[in-house]
Amino acid sequence: MASELVLSPASIPQEMFINSEADICFYGGQAGGGKTFSALMHHLKFADDPYYRGLILRRTTPMLMKPGAIWDEAKDIYRSVDPECQIKIKDLKVVFSSGAEVAFSHFEHVEDKDNFQGSQISSVFFDELCQFEEEQFLYLLSRLRTKAKMKPCARAAMNPDPDSFVRKWVDWYLYPQGHEFFGRPDTAKQGKVRWFVRSDDTMIWGDTKEELLRQFPKSTPLSFQYISASVYDNPYIQPSYIAFLEGLGRVEKERLLYGSWEARPEGSGFFKREWVAEIPHIPDTTEFVKIVRAWDLAGSLKSDQNPDPDYSAGVKMGKTKSGRYVILDTVRFRARAGEVLQKILAIAADDGTGVDISIPSDPNSAAKAAATMMVSEIASNGFYARARPSNKSKVDRFRPFASVAEHGLVDIVKGCTDDLENKTFSDNNPYYGELEKFDGGRKGHDDWCDATSDAFMALATGLSIPNFSLPDMKQSNPFNTP
Repeated sequence: MASELVLSPASIPQEMFINSEADICFYGGQAGGGKTFSALMHHLKFADDPYYRGLILRRTTPMLMKPGAIWDEAKDIYRSVDPECQIKIKDLKVVFSSGAEVAFSHFEHVEDKDNFQGSQISSVFFDELCQFEEEQFLYLLSRLRTKAKMKPCARAAMNPDPDSFVRKWVDWYLYPQGHEFFGRPDTAKQGKVRWFVRSDDTMIWGDTKEELLRQFPKSTPLSFQYISASVYDNPYIQPSYIAFLEGLGRVEKERLLYGSWEARPEGSGFFKREWVAEIPHIPDTTEFVKIVRAWDLAGSLKSDQNPDPDYSAGVKMGKTKSGRYVILDTVRFRARAGEVLQKILAIAADDGTGVDISIPSDPNSAAKAAATMMVSEIASNGFYARARPSNKSKVDRFRPFASVAEHGLVDIVKGCTDDLENKTFSDNNPYYGELEKFDGGRKGHDDWCDATSDAFMALATGLSIPNFSLPDMKQSNPFNTP
């Protein structure tokens, strides 16, 4: 290695990140914090170990290879430190003279995880982690093993995205709701090390490893650290770049200059989360005139041909005696058509017989028959159900709920959302995100939107839901799937 060259962190956050001993460390939040340099320096720490195998990931290869991106910077920095290192352009790999390697790769689809099966990765760095899915991140954690003289670890950098899975990982480090800087990094918590275990796909956090071991003695707690980087921490950033960030619009300025994880564009949608009030507990059932669980149904799993199919989504909503609407529970999942009914029945059992069930019925005769047969199956299990026509456009169905929400007549129970497919629990953000993005177009999912619309209309119109009992009808396919 060249001894005359000295590379060092340019800021305290960079130094904290490069010297982090946590199993998992996230770095970033603002633009201009030196995230790329920090990533390369992290791997450079182990360049003298012949057994070291580092990995840098972007979602796609063009993100790695575009001019000025991390591959270009890596070649310059690593050559300056080790002039004898090999730059293998075809393999996108740097091999140091010691034998240590740093590979650069993409991980575009969740299904691509087989490309990393059997890999021995000393340390992985996700560049722009918010562009990945949590399943990809967790899978790479399972590939961390090494012969090198270091503890396998994961590192990542990102700009804030309030709808990314990363939001829940960094939540503790942010100013809480009600604070004037809600969503920005809390400077008092900068770089604090926390510990977590995963139980039934749920993350359970603790302040110490010992705290979690007392609760889960057979588990292996992992340490986590979030370090927020600011453009103001970087002395090498040109003043013109800071001026550019300061001149951005409200949302981008909050995200890229102040590192806010709550800033969202106003958009052209019909709903804003600020319109609904979060309440801490479910009100007593005696306060409600009626409670309904409305469903929007799908019957496909992810596949190579259909990597992002629709969800089956359910929204449980009640109307109080005072005329307010309360969202009590929301859930979504993906399952084959034959399994969806069983999941609906299981959730109905948890809801109880006092909750009506609304099943969508499309205008065509086959869909009507299928919906009627599903209602019959639900009714035969002791629950009240009704097939609700959906002959209006999605926008026309959603507008009445959005209007009532805008006028402050909708509440939602805090943490009442479970996204079973993406393994996020007791977190309303995925539900809010879908409703805010909905603009009547075809982009993105609208399953929760449709279920919300139907739940509201079932309550607002005051329609009674009869108990169907059609024992002579055989179960059919209500999903129009093959």
